[in-house]
Amino acid sequence: MKKHGMLILSLYYIIFFMHQGFGALLTRYMYLIGFSEKQVGVLTSVPFLLAMCLLPMFGTVTDRLPKKKYLLIVLSVFAGGLLLFIDGFTDFTMIESGQTEGATRFLPFFIVLVFSTIFVQAVQPAMNSIGIEYTASVHKEYGPVRMCGTAGYLLGTLIIGQILAKSLRYAYSWQGLVLLFSGIFAVLLPDIRGHQHGNEKVSPLVLLKDRKMLLLLGMILTGTVTTMFFGSFNGIYMEQMGISNSLMTILLFIGASLEIPALLLSKKLLKRFNMWQWILIGYILCGIRWILLFAAMALQIRPLVIPAQLLGVSSMMTFEFFPQQEVGRTIKPELSGSAQTLLNVFIFGVPRIFGSLLGGVLCSRFGVGNMYLFWGLMLLTAAAAFFPAVKRITKENVS
Repeated sequence: MKKHGMLILSLYYIIFFMHQGFGALLTRYMYLIGFSEKQVGVLTSVPFLLAMCLLPMFGTVTDRLPKKKYLLIVLSVFAGGLLLFIDGFTDFTMIESGQTEGATRFLPFFIVLVFSTIFVQAVQPAMNSIGIEYTASVHKEYGPVRMCGTAGYLLGTLIIGQILAKSLRYAYSWQGLVLLFSGIFAVLLPDIRGHQHGNEKVSPLVLLKDRKMLLLLGMILTGTVTTMFFGSFNGIYMEQMGISNSLMTILLFIGASLEIPALLLSKKLLKRFNMWQWILIGYILCGIRWILLFAAMALQIRPLVIPAQLLGVSSMMTFEFFPQQEVGRTIKPELSGSAQTLLNVFIFGVPRIFGSLLGGVLCSRFGVGNMYLFWGLMLLTAAAAFFPAVKRITKENVS
């Protein structure tokens, strides 16, 4: 098993990340089965809020398990199993007849989504901890492994885009099957031990006493609020722009495919600028991206959506990958699981509250396009506001 550890780890990343390829279509699915923009905001934010509250517990569990992969196996299987039932809450006969109001039972749909979201969100930081620790132990780079995750996302986007091109029915069932398979495959992952298993316990609250960690979390939150809004309402935006499911998945594929060369070059990119500087660059690129999406809708110039999608690579690299690597490199092993979980909370959890829930309320009042203008201007302002702090940290690191 040790001989093929890198191969198995890479394959697992491909399989697990395939489920993320469903994201944009699932928000459109919610819209098509009769949910309002406010309900979509609730469905794409509240489950993540609850998951955020429980993630620290899962991070502590990860650090104390005899084998970290046990968490991946159990939670992926449960999440996938739950999603197999969610399509049953919709009366597709009503949908096909054009009657969407009352076609889906909101409460059971919401409950299943809550539990499946909690389980899936707990998987990713544990997976990152395993990936970063294992690659370091065999003296390999983590970038190519994470690149396999992007490849899995692209594969999932392409496959599901074709399967659901005519109808989004059973979208959640397909996602459930992918998660089930990833949980079964996780049995083969390398055995990475929780560093607090059988040893002295270290409180994860230690992480919150680190000023640089707190600054990093604040900077990440500023950027990911906008990307979570995009993830929740891009399907509705594309619907209003008259862009089909197939074309939308192609655009997402083009944008996400740029992550592959970026991840392969990640080591060289970090030599050019440090993590803090890359976050500022991410603010600028994402700010331009959101303003382009606003302009595309306001001026009804659809081709502007293409460069906006190409800039999508900036958010993954600057708000997710570089911080994960930096934390994996600098935080002591006893807190690796908790540290990755804390990052996950600020990359995918807290931003859902503002980007999805609050975004849903504002979106219903001001419109999706105008909200993109607001996010774009906010990020450009944030780049200027955080510049002095980043300049100071960079000088400290050099000296």
